[in-house]
Amino acid sequence: MSRFIMPRQGVNSQSLIPGDGALLYFYIVGTTTLKSTYTNAAKSIASANPVVADATGLFAYIEIDGPYDVVLKNKNGVQLWGPETIQELVDSSEDTAIQELTTATMAANTNRTYLVGDVVQTKEWATGYGVDGGATYDVALTSAVTPNTYDVIIGTADTLISFVLRIEAPLNIKKMGSAGDGSTSDSAAVGAALDLAIVSGVSLYVPYGKYLIDSLISKDMTAATVGLRVIGDGDNNSSFLCSDANGGMAITVDNRNTVEFEHVRFEPVGVARGTALSVTSAAGGTNNYMSGRFIDCSFGAENNTGAQSNYFTTGLEYGGATASHGTGIIRGCFFNGFGNADPTASIAINLKYANDMTIESTVIYSSLVGVNCDQFTCEGLMIRGCFMIRVGKGVYAHSPSSNLPYIRIEGSHINYTVIGIDIENYSQSWITNNLIYIRSDATTATTTDIHLNKCATFTISGNLFTVDAAGVATKRGIVLFGANSIHDVSNNKIERRDQSIVLIHDGAAVTTDSNFKDNKFYLNTTANQEYVISSPLHIDNEFAGRRTEYRTESTITSNQTITTGSDQTIEFANLTSSIGSLILVATATAGELDIPDGVERISLKIAIAMPLVASTAEVRFTVERDSGSGFDEVASHTFAGTATGRYSFLTRILAVAGGNTIRVQLYQDSGSDKTLSNNISRTTLSAIIE
Repeated sequence: MSRFIMPRQGVNSQSLIPGDGALLYFYIVGTTTLKSTYTNAAKSIASANPVVADATGLFAYIEIDGPYDVVLKNKNGVQLWGPETIQELVDSSEDTAIQELTTATMAANTNRTYLVGDVVQTKEWATGYGVDGGATYDVALTSAVTPNTYDVIIGTADTLISFVLRIEAPLNIKKMGSAGDGSTSDSAAVGAALDLAIVSGVSLYVPYGKYLIDSLISKDMTAATVGLRVIGDGDNNSSFLCSDANGGMAITVDNRNTVEFEHVRFEPVGVARGTALSVTSAAGGTNNYMSGRFIDCSFGAENNTGAQSNYFTTGLEYGGATASHGTGIIRGCFFNGFGNADPTASIAINLKYANDMTIESTVIYSSLVGVNCDQFTCEGLMIRGCFMIRVGKGVYAHSPSSNLPYIRIEGSHINYTVIGIDIENYSQSWITNNLIYIRSDATTATTTDIHLNKCATFTISGNLFTVDAAGVATKRGIVLFGANSIHDVSNNKIERRDQSIVLIHDGAAVTTDSNFKDNKFYLNTTANQEYVISSPLHIDNEFAGRRTEYRTESTITSNQTITTGSDQTIEFANLTSSIGSLILVATATAGELDIPDGVERISLKIAIAMPLVASTAEVRFTVERDSGSGFDEVASHTFAGTATGRYSFLTRILAVAGGNTIRVQLYQDSGSDKTLSNNISRTTLSAIIE
């Protein structure tokens, strides 16, 4: 089919049409010999020559066959223009082979020979492609083909032309057969659209709709030389509904591919729906350096209020197979996990072997782990400006090799957590300006805000740890386990923790060469511990900005009788508990305590109840120290007797050393013997490191 199109418009005073009775003459090119045209596409009914315009100045349908010289005259025979040479436009959509081109055959020949002088129109729309369902067929040029804008002219000889499909970006998955109605299976159609996008490199557009993925879509990009970009109309508008227990999409890459997903949602239909989106490099691939960008995407149900609502076991899995070759960014994404139940299932982001990853402005809700990098070398990980709410562990990064650089977590809020940040075997780590809330309803034995194990050169600064949990036996702030060195732990505010900063000897190594300064502690009771230290070797660290660092409170175990006229040691029996985890060892004599190695200074606050002491009597406290040659007085205070008999005494800072023994003695100079009340009498002993 090749319809005649006027090469020029005739003009009169009324309109842009030639005028009533106008005459079109068709000639063989270069001659005055008339050449036939036709009134139908089959070219079976010849037109009059000349063709006469109707009363309105319009010509009827004219079908042409090959080239012509055309002349236009008015009804009086006056020539308006011409001769103009025109060519037949061969519509590529006539060719069945072209219409049937697929991703597998789109480079195939049409096997059609075009004649000298024919014009092949290449800008033809192909149903099923592009934002408007469009694609073009490009002609593979040969020596006999001359390009002319969107046409090619067969100029030197009859020639066989090869057509190549050129996709107009972006591809539209609805134009390629996806229903997007939430009930019709779109797995095959979406899979085919991904195939074409992977081969062509053209973006895949996901318009408004819910696309049911009822079987896992697996795609292999290892042979692709271009990237993949999938973009939707917004994560609340363009959704992939994933009902297969194996997940939604799994894409395997190699050959330095880039994979991008933007403005789409992966929504689970059912519980434990596998991995929503997996983008990983091929095992053993030779060029498995890949780049991923995941922008403004959602992984999980829009609303997840039930105890076991719909969820994915993993939201996004990303990274290399054997080496740190997956770089990329996750920005503005939303992950919704296990509903409002305890976070005992689902991982939001599972990083494998990733290198230089940034996760920012992302919200993670109700997951066992927010960002997981367990036993993979995730080298270079930055997390900033994120919210992790109701997560068992906010960030869990355990490297199988030591001193892996680097990890940075800053400006994030980890809320309702059991372990906020858990890092092992990283160097050059920064954890700064984060807000961490432990779970107020947690019933686990222990909660920890930050736990680091064998990490060299890190900074923990400017963080706030808060929220109490009555059901938790031990609430810990910062825990440094094993060989951590060259650190700065400063300017943190730690509220309502049983143990604020804990240094744990792992049997082989301790935390050394570190500075602890200007941290602020807000404790629930005097029994809470600001610093907990498992070995005297930890004392080599610098603890600045605080004096009272380790504290224990003790009471007498029974009502103790004080005999008038003699000094008696107050039997604060449970001072055998720890100051932090520095054990004060009781001697064979009740009330006497040995100072452990590492403690250089102590302070005692003593409060007793000894009622009905006459005002004329004196009550004297004496603190004595035995440095190896007998007890000597190091502090004392004398009170006048009172009717209430309550006395409180705070010593100055007392110098001690490991192996010293201390005791507190009480003397009443007159009156009857008195009994100390075990409900009130107590001492608070603080070991001080400056």
